[in-house]
Amino acid sequence: MICPKCYNELSRDFFCETCETNVNIYRKILNRSKLLFNLGLQKAKSNNLTGAIENLEQSLEYDKYNKEARNLIGLIFFQIGEINKAFTHWNISVKYNPKDNIAKSYLEETQAKDHIIAKYNRMIEKYNICIDYANGDSKDLAIIQLKKIVSIHPKFLKANNLLILLYMQRKEYDNARTTINKVLKIDKANHNTLRYLEYINEILDEDNELCIENKVQPIDKKDDTKKIKYKIGKIDVTGYGYNVGYILFGIIIGICLVIILWTPNQLSNKNVEIKELTKEVESTKLELEDKTNELTQDNNLLESEILELQKQVDNYNGFDEYDEQIEKLHIAMSAYVSNDKITAADNLYMVDVGIIESNEEALQLYNELLDSISDYAASYFYSQGYKSYEQKNYYDSIESLEKSVKLDINDTNIKDSMYFLAKSYHLIDDNEQAIKYYNEIIDNYPGTRRANDSKYWRDQILD
Repeated sequence: MICPKCYNELSRDFFCETCETNVNIYRKILNRSKLLFNLGLQKAKSNNLTGAIENLEQSLEYDKYNKEARNLIGLIFFQIGEINKAFTHWNISVKYNPKDNIAKSYLEETQAKDHIIAKYNRMIEKYNICIDYANGDSKDLAIIQLKKIVSIHPKFLKANNLLILLYMQRKEYDNARTTINKVLKIDKANHNTLRYLEYINEILDEDNELCIENKVQPIDKKDDTKKIKYKIGKIDVTGYGYNVGYILFGIIIGICLVIILWTPNQLSNKNVEIKELTKEVESTKLELEDKTNELTQDNNLLESEILELQKQVDNYNGFDEYDEQIEKLHIAMSAYVSNDKITAADNLYMVDVGIIESNEEALQLYNELLDSISDYAASYFYSQGYKSYEQKNYYDSIESLEKSVKLDINDTNIKDSMYFLAKSYHLIDDNEQAIKYYNEIIDNYPGTRRANDSKYWRDQILD
């Protein structure tokens, strides 16, 4: 442990012998930071990323030099798509703790692979475009793009939450719930997601209550179950026996007549009702068929509209990529005019010729710039790459040598650049890339020392 005042090693628990400072409070602060880090680590392991971030930020408030807390929060931010925050924390971590810091390897690994950074940058650009769509009148386009984003980057929580919000605005609560469940599997304590879930539950509960209120109130059966009591008095029936017999006989005859006359009429009425019901069923079938045909037509129309919208989105993306390449070309030209050849070469290296080749002027400008700086750029980047290779910093070596190989159109250092590029890939166990460059040297420069060495190392991989 280092004394916070004189930066000397502490030999006692609560007292610095060098500057005589009481470090008891300082030790408690560090212990508090470690405790919060452990809480954050546990929450991260249990998919409570929001809680983990809160604990880790608190840990860093107590001790900004806490390497483990800063590296872990960077990993969490990288996982959920907030790469700027991740890189910020990793860079600070390396600055405060340059020795034996895994954050350095995180930075080198991501920066060595340009496609990773480009992929995340593209994701963020598309997300920003979706925000513009959502704020305007293009919410359908926003949903299409967001679904595309979260299919490629399922852990990009901001995109997921925006998609949930748009589903809620359209009252597509089932789709919203599905996306909410996906988010909660990644981060079970995400504040926005839980707030959306609570809102949806309230809305659905209110709808259920309205349905219940509109139902017919149940019949109060108490009145039905009350027994009606009749007071029965005694009747003297003496002398009325014959009269009662006639009365009973008349009642029986009346019932028989009613049955004889009433039953055929009832049967006739039932037949009429059956015929009417049959007609209604047939009519309903026809209506259902019409509705089905109408819905099929609507569905086909919607599918064609979706395809058209997707074409517009794809065209927009194409134009966006083209503009991006033209901008890099203009930056390279401006840097070259200012005699900043390295910046010009960096931007020229990033230009995708396949996207701008339809523009003859842009392609001509690219070729002229490349012809002007090729020798200088190839030598410079080869020198930087070989220096990194000698220092066993293979990711930096790959980054520089890739530039040297692409920009070296006059074979200034091409053999050496390719050879050490292959060796760098070989030493980081990327055998596929290593064999690719070994083969290029063997095929294009047969009989040279580099070709013979390349054959030897390639055979070592294949064996």
